[in-house]
Amino acid sequence: MRFSFQKKCRRGDPAVSPCEKNAAVCPAGDDTASGAAHGGEKHPLRFLWWLVCLPLAGGLQLAARTVPGFGEWYAVHIYPLLAQPVNFITGLLPFSAMELVCCALLAAAPVLAVRLVLRLVREKDAKVRLRRALYALARLACLVSAALLAFTLLCGINYHRYTFAQHSGLPVQDSTAAELRALCEELAQSANALAPQVPRDENGVADLLGEGFGSVADAADAAYAAAARIYPVLGGSYGSAKPMLGSFFMSRLQLTGIFFPFTVESNVNALAPSYNVPATVCHELAHLRGFMREDEANFLAYFACMQSADVRLVYSGTVLALVHAGNALAKADPEAYVQLRGSYTEPLLRDLAANNAYWARFEDKPLSELGEKVNDTYLKANGQADGTRSYGRMVDLLLAERRARLG
Repeated sequence: MRFSFQKKCRRGDPAVSPCEKNAAVCPAGDDTASGAAHGGEKHPLRFLWWLVCLPLAGGLQLAARTVPGFGEWYAVHIYPLLAQPVNFITGLLPFSAMELVCCALLAAAPVLAVRLVLRLVREKDAKVRLRRALYALARLACLVSAALLAFTLLCGINYHRYTFAQHSGLPVQDSTAAELRALCEELAQSANALAPQVPRDENGVADLLGEGFGSVADAADAAYAAAARIYPVLGGSYGSAKPMLGSFFMSRLQLTGIFFPFTVESNVNALAPSYNVPATVCHELAHLRGFMREDEANFLAYFACMQSADVRLVYSGTVLALVHAGNALAKADPEAYVQLRGSYTEPLLRDLAANNAYWARFEDKPLSELGEKVNDTYLKANGQADGTRSYGRMVDLLLAERRARLG
């Protein structure tokens, strides 16, 4: 690091420029003194203050996990102030900003890595080479620290807010097999009645995206507006979910949707079987509103769909609930599940068969196994001890909602 001061000229004393003064010690082409060994930075370590993001993120996560009420206070009072402006900005783009960010990272990472390796290989001075390597690692550490803080502020703390059952007062409790069977029968009757009412393709399979993804996204926004009139905690000024251009890649990972906290966007796999897309949109919108637990997001997707005047959403939410409740019944009472399955009408069976056939194309593939493992690890890291199995807890909320509805 070098500081240069302009010398005041005395009478008869010609001004001497800093470059001329240092010509003897800084020959042409030698940029070490100007910080070239650090990538041309005059203050090569000035960015290290970003590392404070790491302990700050850790402290906030610790507070969310250990201080009673902190997660809920943050989710209600702070999260919307941060999330809604970011969501508004990214919502101005007609495509997923998440995909833009991911593509930019995938393109830049190998280029920067190769550039660094070449510079290290070409550098003859071992000390300069070590400085450059440490400098690159310090930059990476700062980037990771900032990303962890952004994740914590826009997503992580919300995993530790109050449960939706606490907000809603739904009576979640242990239920009998008879109650579960009654819930499944009720959902099956509804799904059977709704199945003939939704648009279908030439093969008789539900085609809920015939009017475009935008129509479903708009209907989902309206559904949440209606849901917020019942539970105000579901309100907020948030944008619509977006279809992903890379939906096929999402299918390879066996993902139907993803909430990306760094752009505060709800992204949906538009190539998934369409009967499930409206429910997926509502699921991701639940995350956008600060409800990160997967079991609750599934229930909120069902609940929002039930508030819609659009039969596509009502059918999608009903089938989502039926699948989860039916899976629980299959474990609790296999014989009752067989009887339940026998009550499904042909249109409903075609939709379920099309769904199974679609996802079977991606089973036992390296990417699908990776997607499942990453998702499971992510859920456990954020306090959902059962990982992907926590999706089954949705049934308790369904039973509680039915119990409250029936009085």
